[in-house]
Amino acid sequence: MKPLGPIPAGFAAIDGELAVQGLKASELVDMAGDSPCFVYSSDMLRARVASLRAAMPEPLSIHYAMKANPFAPVLKLMASLVDGIDIASAGELALAQAAGMDAARISFAGPGKRDRDLEAAIAAGVTLNLESEGECERALAIGQRIGVQPRLAVRVNPDFDLRGSGMRDQLAMLTAMFGHPSGIRYYQALRDYTHQRIASNQPEQNTQRVRLYWMHLMPYFESELLTHLEDDLGGVIAWEEISTIWWEELDEREPLRALARKMLSLFFNGPVHRRIEMALRLIQRYHCQGAIHFSHWGCRQSAGALQVLRARLRREGLPLLVLDGDCIDPSNLQLGPLRTRLDAFIEMLV
Repeated sequence: MKPLGPIPAGFAAIDGELAVQGLKASELVDMAGDSPCFVYSSDMLRARVASLRAAMPEPLSIHYAMKANPFAPVLKLMASLVDGIDIASAGELALAQAAGMDAARISFAGPGKRDRDLEAAIAAGVTLNLESEGECERALAIGQRIGVQPRLAVRVNPDFDLRGSGMRDQLAMLTAMFGHPSGIRYYQALRDYTHQRIASNQPEQNTQRVRLYWMHLMPYFESELLTHLEDDLGGVIAWEEISTIWWEELDEREPLRALARKMLSLFFNGPVHRRIEMALRLIQRYHCQGAIHFSHWGCRQSAGALQVLRARLRREGLPLLVLDGDCIDPSNLQLGPLRTRLDAFIEMLV
C-alpha cells in the first residue's frame, strides 16, 4: 500500500485498529454507545493551539474561525484557549457568546451580512470586518439609528507586481466583483496602469527569456521558487490557468440559466480533453514555449490526468514540467529539489 506520510501525533495503530490517544476505535464506539460517532480530543486541541502560539510572535492574537467546528463543547474549549472567535452570522454570534466569549473579542467577516445581522453585531460590540464600501455605509447608518458607534475593521492588501507571480489568482478572486462599482474601479485602474507601463516601455520583468503557461495553483505565500523563476531564470508566467475567464457574457434576463451555462462550461468539469484544448488555445494566444503544472498535494483531482495532459502537449511540441508540493504551508515546500528541476526545465527551453 502506498504510504500516506507520518502518522500525526496522538494517533496510532493498536491491534490493527486506529487508536486516538491510546484508545482503539472499537473502544471509542463502545464509549459512544453506537457508530458512526464523532471523537474530539481536548488534549490534542490544547496541544495544537499551544504549538501555534509557540511558533507565532508574542503580540499576535489567535482567533478561532467558528465555521471550522461550531459544536458547543468544542467551541467552549476553544473560547478558553484563543484570543477571539471569528463568526459569519448572527446565529454564530449567539453561539460564541453562549460559549463565554466576550463580544469585544468577536470578529464578524463574510460578504453576506444582512441588516439584522449587522444590527445584532453592532449592538453587541462585535468588530465588523468590512467587505465593501456599501457595507460600511449600512453599518454606519445602523449604528446611528440605534445609537451605537460600530467597531469597523478594514483589510488593506499590499501592492503587488503585475507580472505573473504577482497576479497570483487575482482574476480568479475578483470574478465575483464583476458589475460591482469596486470591481469596475479595480479593472479601470488595472487597465490604466497597464497602458502606462506599455506607453513608457517599462516591463514589470526586466529579464524575459521564456514565456510559460502556469497550470493549476501557485504557492499562496511569498515563495523563493517564483522569485527564482522570474528574476534569476527569466521565466515569464504569461498566463495562469486558474485566472482564465472561460464563460460567455451572462444574460441578465435569465440569471439562473446564465449561471448554469457558466458552471457547465467550466473546462475543469467533464472529460480532461476540455481542459487540454483550453490550455492549447491559451498557450498559442500568449506565445508560450512550455507549461508548468504545480500539483498541490491536497488537490488530487487535477493531478490524476497529468499523463494524458503531458502526452497531448508533447504531440504539439510543448514541454510540461510537473512540480509537486504544498501551496499552503511553506514548510512543506521542498525548495532545493524544485529549484533544480526548474533550472533544468528553463535551460532546456532556451
